[in-house]
Amino acid sequence: MAGLEYLCVGVLLTLLAPHVYGTKVEQKQLGQQQLGPKDGSGVQQELTQQLSSENKEELDQEPLHQLVQGFDLPEEELQRLEGEEEDREPRHQEDREPHIQVFRPSDATKVEQELRHHLLQGYDKHTRPQPTTVVKFRISLKHFDMVEAEQSLMVDSWIVNNWNDPRLGWHPEEFLNITNLFFPSDSLWTPDLELYNSARAGEGMRIGQALLTVFNNGQVIYTPSVRLHFSCVMDLTLWPHDTHNCSAVIGSWVHDGFAIDPQLMDEKPELNMMSRVGEDGRNLTRGSWHLLDANLTRNEEKYACCPAPYVTIQISLLLTRYAPAYAWIIKLPAVGLSLLTFVLFLLPPGAGEKLIFGGLCLILDVFFIAFTSHVVAHAPSHTPLIVQLVSKQLMLIIASLVVVAVTTRLARVPHTSGLPGCVKRPLLLLSTCLCLQNYRNLVSKSQQPYTRTMKTEEMELGENGAAHMYHGDLNTTSSLDWLLLAAFIDRVCLIIFLAIFIINMLTFRSVL
Repeated sequence: MAGLEYLCVGVLLTLLAPHVYGTKVEQKQLGQQQLGPKDGSGVQQELTQQLSSENKEELDQEPLHQLVQGFDLPEEELQRLEGEEEDREPRHQEDREPHIQVFRPSDATKVEQELRHHLLQGYDKHTRPQPTTVVKFRISLKHFDMVEAEQSLMVDSWIVNNWNDPRLGWHPEEFLNITNLFFPSDSLWTPDLELYNSARAGEGMRIGQALLTVFNNGQVIYTPSVRLHFSCVMDLTLWPHDTHNCSAVIGSWVHDGFAIDPQLMDEKPELNMMSRVGEDGRNLTRGSWHLLDANLTRNEEKYACCPAPYVTIQISLLLTRYAPAYAWIIKLPAVGLSLLTFVLFLLPPGAGEKLIFGGLCLILDVFFIAFTSHVVAHAPSHTPLIVQLVSKQLMLIIASLVVVAVTTRLARVPHTSGLPGCVKRPLLLLSTCLCLQNYRNLVSKSQQPYTRTMKTEEMELGENGAAHMYHGDLNTTSSLDWLLLAAFIDRVCLIIFLAIFIINMLTFRSVL
């Protein structure tokens, strides 16, 4: 009885195959074969031999347990057929071509596309929106830096432009309540605002990539990031405490005020500098400049060629240098060099070390001027006061070296005769006022050995006592007279230098 069931299943599958898959199956010698008891796999092998390669693929794709559904097959046979289907399913999935799912655009996207097409259809970006287009202007300052080598100011900012374009209006209720759209800046009309006083010819404003925001009432907002690099004549007289007033002029390059009319939204630019407060409470900034004041001004100017006025926006910035480090690397060294020259005249008149010390001071002054030469190069029409101070100090050092050379020769070279009486008597009178009492006592008591009354400081500066220092017989009155004269010249030069030092400190106090 089971063999009969298997025979019926095989005959049914053979008859249904042409109708299910739309092909004809050759059934040669099918009636001549003796059908014995066959299981489910035998039936599948017989069908596979009779079907073509194309029909074989389609047959493999059809679940066998559905074809034999309704026949009383053993349960283990049905499980075996289902297992074969699961084993061959991954192989067929790899052979199939990948299925690409196409998503249709949503209604909102389709409406936005239609709205963009509607607005840009017949739109000419080279034509002004209105005969007189009012462009509202606002600027937000982010960072600025002075380029001293070019005498120019570089400002990073955001510029807000707002105007009305009636060609870009629509009714939101007709387009799913869409109230605003975004367009690339090169697809719509934008005002031709340029920087009049650019630091480099042809450079203009560096405008970053930004989208235009268009509202349904035709209002357009354009807020690009802009770098302004414009000329600024610098006055470095008070360097490193210099203050500069710089102005940038922005306006339409070809259109007059009747075509494009820039209007100010605010009288002052918005300040949004990058800064933070340090752990010690100090304000840490990105640059070395502090903004004292900023203003926006609308100006109208007429030219001889054209009767219509040309409107410009002037951005005025008042900047001062804020660099606390200059107090340590510029001001203190300048004052220190001046004090070193003061010390030069405190040494004994016959000390040869004075020439060496004066030479070192001269070298230090030259190095300081070389260090500040980059500032002097940026100020061809004037010289910073602090550089003038050091330059005067350099000339004072040179004069001091000449005086030191003369006094050293007077004190150390042997003399055969003393000073004339008309010179010696005033020296003795003034020596007390100049704190030269020790030298006066030496001249008054010339019979006493000089080595016993010489100041300890002078003995330390020489070698092998005073005899080697002055190379002469110090017991003679003539040598002591010339020593008194050298000390007198040193002391007078010290007083003169002290007066010059005080005058310089008061004159250049604005930069110290």
